[in-house]
Amino acid sequence: MERYEYVDGCYVLYVGGMRTAATERVALLLDAEQGRLITHGDPRSVRGELDALRSFDPERSAAWLLLEGRPALAPLNRALNGDVDIHDLHLAFTQASARRLAGELIARLRDRRMT
Repeated sequence: MERYEYVDGCYVLYVGGMRTAATERVALLLDAEQGRLITHGDPRSVRGELDALRSFDPERSAAWLLLEGRPALAPLNRALNGDVDIHDLHLAFTQASARRLAGELIARLRDRRMT
C-alpha cells in the first residue's frame, strides 16, 4: 500500500511501510475520462513520464490532467488507493495552496506591523 505523509516540509512516500521518496511538491497524472491515477511523484519526473507517454499515444493523453503542488494529504492518499475524485483532488491542490499563501501573507503583515 502506498501513502504520503508530510514530514519537515516534504511529502514522504511510503510503500509497504518503507520510505521510498521525498519531495517538496507532488504531481499527479490523472486520466480524467476514466477517473484513474496514471502516475505520481515529484513534478519533474511526472512531467517527464507525461512527455514520454504523449509521444506514444497523443490522442489518449489529451484527456489526462496534471496536478502539481502541495495538496492536502487525505485526498492524495485516497487517489493512491484507487479512489480518484477529480473534484476533491482539485480542491486538495488549490485550497492547500490558498491556505498556505494566506498564512504567509498574514505572517508578513504581522511582521510589518511589528517594525
